[in-house]
Amino acid sequence: SPSDLITFMESPFASHMERLRHDDSSISDLMDPEDPMLKVLQQKGFDHENSYLEQLKAEGKSVVEIDRASAHVMRERTREAMQAGPDVIAQAYLELGKFGGLADFLVRVPGSSKFGDYKYEVWDTKLSKKMKPYFAIQLCCYAEMLEVEQDASVQSVAIVLGSNEVARLRVQDYFAYYKSLKSTFIEFQENWAPDLDPDPSESASYGRWSKHAEGILAE
Repeated sequence: SPSDLITFMESPFASHMERLRHDDSSISDLMDPEDPMLKVLQQKGFDHENSYLEQLKAEGKSVVEIDRASAHVMRERTREAMQAGPDVIAQAYLELGKFGGLADFLVRVPGSSKFGDYKYEVWDTKLSKKMKPYFAIQLCCYAEMLEVEQDASVQSVAIVLGSNEVARLRVQDYFAYYKSLKSTFIEFQENWAPDLDPDPSESASYGRWSKHAEGILAE
């Protein structure tokens, strides 16, 4: 998913541990204890997304929400929604190659696509009140998947910040770096092996594996 790419960007060590846990759930004991504050922030993030969705509806936008189901079913429902052409598609499932994920919102904009005289942009909600570098990279991943799905370029993406300010970004300003990072990430996964632990000292953070990383560094 785009989130997995961001984990790798911020911490190859955490990315390795997440892959290891995917293959061997017994190492879950090495994870950090659940952080109550993180759960609160996560819920606040969901609330922010839902609040913005209600705001769009209150503005009279036509909205289609994609219910949770299998990836295949969600992808087909997303395609059907894009064909129908509502103003907004919430929780749209996009997929390309080995990547797939749920975009908070696809927002209809003027243009031309295989669906007609309109196309979509990706908008995401974030609790933060200021931009962070990973926002752009995450949205570039969704933009690439969306371009293939609608057979039309995605020139802009947008972040709905915690203040409800909408920050727009030009995809071309970040896309070259995104493609380089994605290529490195795929190579990392293709050459992955359980015993090829990245050095924690080469990562700026450790995700939910900080205690384990600190233990390795101390040793």
